[in-house]
Amino acid sequence: MVSNELQGVLEGYRLSPRAELEPHRSVWLVDDGQSLKVLKPLKTGAVRSFLIGELLKEINEGRRVPDLIPTERGHNYLWFRGNRYFLTRWLDGREADYYRDEDLAAAIGAMRWFHESTGRLVEASSCWEYFRFQPGREWNCYLREMEACRRLAIRRGDGWCRQYLRLWPAYYEQAYHAIDAYRSMVKQAGKCLCYHDWAHHNVVIREGKACLFDFDYLLMDNAVHDKANLISRYARLHHWDYRYLLKILWLFDKHYPWKKGELRLLHVYLTFPYDYWMFGRQFLIEQLPWSRRYLEEQWQRKAAWISRRNRALEILEALEA
Repeated sequence: MVSNELQGVLEGYRLSPRAELEPHRSVWLVDDGQSLKVLKPLKTGAVRSFLIGELLKEINEGRRVPDLIPTERGHNYLWFRGNRYFLTRWLDGREADYYRDEDLAAAIGAMRWFHESTGRLVEASSCWEYFRFQPGREWNCYLREMEACRRLAIRRGDGWCRQYLRLWPAYYEQAYHAIDAYRSMVKQAGKCLCYHDWAHHNVVIREGKACLFDFDYLLMDNAVHDKANLISRYARLHHWDYRYLLKILWLFDKHYPWKKGELRLLHVYLTFPYDYWMFGRQFLIEQLPWSRRYLEEQWQRKAAWISRRNRALEILEALEA
């Protein structure tokens, strides 16, 4: 049974209210008898939503991103009863599996394509400045949140909080060191738009190539930002075993070669404990309703492997020379 709101959304896209809708994660799959489409409720503001729509229209050659379907009035997104919606074509394929080298290589290739394509857009128009990410400023905000998490953990004082607090000094020192190191670096040119969320379920593999479809977390920064995002996910997948860090560095050198100074910048990005900050934020500030099992999984994924993480960072720092 389609709700009245979704019926109104379908009408806004000139789709039959009798179209079949199926929930799929955070979107709706729409089958109108002609082709499969994706209806996505947006969590972004008006400017970001409009610009993401413009981006999809600008770089849709080669079907590496989904085709944007405009509203009945030709707009990039539909505003209906206080909510925004995107409608795009469905991208055939399967989710990336980063345990497979060919999928990882395809993701790296897609990253290179995306950076090169969006780099031209950034040079041509200042409108993309809206997405600018400033690591020093943002990381300082995250640092303050880590301090707030520490106070909350001390106040709660349960077993999980004591475990969080045991690692807090080491991770806090890394955050402070990353901010200080970034501040002292000579900033590199070459800003581009970054996909920013290279989770395996955000990358679709089709005919050996990787396609991108979820741009909610799009930002503008140095290309190393995206490289660090994918590398940290891969390293975390393998519990920060330094051998896998070396492996993905080699894969990048093969499919998206490192430029002068990028390894040093990568070290700074990876030093900031983004995963530990995120765990604390979700667990202590947002107080998400996690089960005990899920809480354990999050801790193991994002915080527990600090010794291996430190060793991997030391090896990366040695490679900078």
